[in-house]
Amino acid sequence: MRFREPPRLWDIVVTQEHRMQRPLGLTPMPPHAYELEHPRVPVVSRRRLCLGWATMAVASSMLGLFLVAGMEAASAEDLVELSRGPDGKPGPVFRGEILGIAQGKLTIRRADGREDAVPWARVAQYRTTWPAGLAAADRLRDERRYDDALSAYLAAAQTEPRGWVKEVIKARAIVCFREQQLPIRAGDLFLSMYRYDHETPHFNAIPLAWIPAQLATEREDSKLRDHTLKWLADADHPGSVLLGASWLITVGEPGRAIAALQTLTQNADKRIALLSEAQLWRARIVQAKESDVAGWERMPPRLPAPLRAGPHFTLGLAWQQCQQPERAALAFLRVPIEHPDQTTLAAIALELAAQQLDQLQRPVEAARLRQERATRFGGK
Repeated sequence: MRFREPPRLWDIVVTQEHRMQRPLGLTPMPPHAYELEHPRVPVVSRRRLCLGWATMAVASSMLGLFLVAGMEAASAEDLVELSRGPDGKPGPVFRGEILGIAQGKLTIRRADGREDAVPWARVAQYRTTWPAGLAAADRLRDERRYDDALSAYLAAAQTEPRGWVKEVIKARAIVCFREQQLPIRAGDLFLSMYRYDHETPHFNAIPLAWIPAQLATEREDSKLRDHTLKWLADADHPGSVLLGASWLITVGEPGRAIAALQTLTQNADKRIALLSEAQLWRARIVQAKESDVAGWERMPPRLPAPLRAGPHFTLGLAWQQCQQPERAALAFLRVPIEHPDQTTLAAIALELAAQQLDQLQRPVEAARLRQERATRFGGK
C-alpha cells in the first residue's frame, strides 16, 4: 500500500492489480447492480444509491403508504433499452408505459396496447417521469440530512400513483434507516417488499448486520432481540431468515444463528447463499487462522458489487484478529473507496484502517485517513 500526493483516498493502491484513482462517490457503474439512477438524470441505469436517515413517525407512515401501493401507470412515455446481445449489437428499445418491475421481469405496455415482459437482468437502462419532489429528497439524502430526506420521500410517494415507483422510493427509505442504524425499521420495510417478491430489484438494500456489537450504536436495542427471532422464524422467506440470523450475531446469540446460516449457504439464490457464508465468518473470526481468511477472500468477487461492502469489512476484522495490519487495512479501505454510499460502515472502516496504519508506524497516512473520515462523514 502506498500513497501519492494529493493525500486523498483515491490515491491508495487497494491491491496490486486494482488501483482506484477516482474520488469517493464517483464509483464505476457495477455490473448487475440493479439499483436505480438519480432522478435528476433522464436515463435510469444500474448504479448504487446513496441514502439517508429518518424518524419513527415517518417510518410508520411510509410503511402503511407503501403497503397499499397500486400499479397505475403514469401518462408520460417511458423508454426501456435492453443490453447488447452476444453479437455486440445494441439491444432493442421499447417505448410505452412501464407497468411494473417484479418477479425478475419488467413489464411495459406499448402504444398499440401490446404488453412485453422482459427479463430484468437484460435491462441496460430505462427512462421514466419521476414524481415531483424526488430530486429534492435525493439532494437532502446526499447531504446526509436523513430525517428531512425521508420526510421528502414520503411526500413524493403520496403523490405517486405507480406502484413500482413507490417501490423505488421504498428502497431508498430502507437504506435511510440502515444508515441511521435503525435495524428494526429498516428490516421490516425491506421484508414488506421482499416477502412479496423474492426477486425484487432492490435486494441490495437488505439491512444486514456487519458492525461488531462493541462498535455499533443501534437505537432499538431493547426490542432488537425479539424482532430478530421473529425474522429468523419466517422460514418461507430466506431473506428474512438471513436478516434475523445476521442480527442475532450482533445481539450476542451466534449459536442460534449458525445453524440457520449453514442451511442458507445451500440456498438456490446465490446472493442469499454467499451473504450467509460471509455472516458465518462473523461468528468464526475469533478462531479463524490466516489460511481460513485467505480462503474467504475468494468469495466477495462472486457477489454483485453493491453487496460486497459487508464481506470486505468482515475480512478486515478477520485480518485484524490474525494480526495482519496491512492486509486488514486494505480490506477496510475497500469499503469507503468502493461503497461510499454505506456511510456508517465506511466511516468505521476508515477509523479501523487508520488504527492498522498506527500499528505499522505510518502516522502520516493514518492521519490522512482520519482527516478523510472527518471531512466526508463528520461525526459518524
